Amino acid sequence: MGESKKQKAKSKKQKAKSKKQKAKSKKQKAKSKKQKAKAKAKTRMGRSSCMGELVGLINIGKVVEEQLNEVGISTVEELKDVGSKQAWLKIKGIDSSACINRLCAFEGAIQGIRWHDLDVEKKGELKEFYNAFK
Repeated sequence: MGESKKQKAKSKKQKAKSKKQKAKSKKQKAKSKKQKAKAKAKTRMGRSSCMGELVGLINIGKVVEEQLNEVGISTVEELKDVGSKQAWLKIKGIDSSACINRLCAFEGAIQGIRWHDLDVEKKGELKEFYNAFK
């Protein structure tokens, strides 16, 4: 009988230890998620050096930055010099899915505003340009 009680006590200790390990693992995962979210936020704000500077612009994500780099645009100055229309045409050359939203995103990035907030005249001008090339 004494042996059985020892085994039960040992089993209880192992279960308690297992629960503690699971709780610790959960905390580590949560901490890791928070760290990843922080790093992502820093990247979006242009503070991370692991990506190019374009991803720090509003409206420009990692994939679009990669496409811009592929067509020879790797800095904010280059994007501004080329302009939204020419940048979009270059992207259209490598990605047939480039749409009006991307064209507006480039213009918004150049102006430093969300593309949704472009003035009506500029949106109309870009739509006219887009329709000529779609």
